[in-house]
Amino acid sequence: MTLTENDLKQHAAEKLAPHKVPGRILILDEIPKGPTGKLQRIGLSKVLGFDECFSLNKPNRTYKPPKTEIEKKICDIWQNILDLKQVGIEDRFRDIGGDSMLATLIHNELELAFSKSISLVALYEADTVAKQANLIENKINFVKGFGDSS
Repeated sequence: MTLTENDLKQHAAEKLAPHKVPGRILILDEIPKGPTGKLQRIGLSKVLGFDECFSLNKPNRTYKPPKTEIEKKICDIWQNILDLKQVGIEDRFRDIGGDSMLATLIHNELELAFSKSISLVALYEADTVAKQANLIENKINFVKGFGDSS
């Protein structure tokens, strides 16, 4: 039986929480080793092509700029925390270097920026700026519907 990347991702999706499913699985015949037989961790991402995988200069990447003030603020927060020069509203959090620790930092910054309590799990599952902006806009509009300004 031969397993593909999609087979493994589908199996992981059945067993794990959505935010724990790997964005990419690389199947190798052999893990790169040095002359002494030890695993080569230094430079491993370059050998395996991950530098290109996480590059924001990929030819198939389409940058979509923020349109609303909420999207702009979220993009700014992502850029600062992920240490990136540019984040588009459709860039996926994990694809541009995000992880659970960075998600926690972004969560804290978004709660401060918008003065709203936001579920960390919901925020992590909303894996693009556009989805997070929609989540925050819905929260703001819900509260406005009750005449509360908080």
